[in-house]
Amino acid sequence: MSRSELLSRIREAEARAAELTAEAGREAERTRAQAQREAAEIVAGVRREAKRTAEARFTAAREDVAQRKAKILDAGDAEVAQLRTAAEARIAPAAERFVTQLTESL
Repeated sequence: MSRSELLSRIREAEARAAELTAEAGREAERTRAQAQREAAEIVAGVRREAKRTAEARFTAAREDVAQRKAKILDAGDAEVAQLRTAAEARIAPAAERFVTQLTESL
C-alpha cells in the first residue's frame, strides 16, 4: 500500500468519523428534544390531574361547609323559636304584675 493510498484511506476514515460524530450529535439532539417533549407532556398531565383532584376536594369541602352551616342555622332557628315561645309565655304574667304593682302604688 502506497503512502498516498494510506493517506487517502486515513482521510476517508476521518471523514466517516466526522460524519458519524455529526450524526451522533444530531441523534443526541433529537433524543433530547423528544425527552423534553415527553417530560412536558408528563408534567402537563400531572398538573391536570392535580387540578382535578384539588377541584374535587374543594367541591367536597364546600358541600361539607354548606351542610354544617345549615345545621348551625337550623339549631339557631330552633333555639330562637324556643326562646320566643318562652318569652311570649311570660308576657301576660309580667304585664299582670306590672299592672298590679302600678295600681298598688297609686
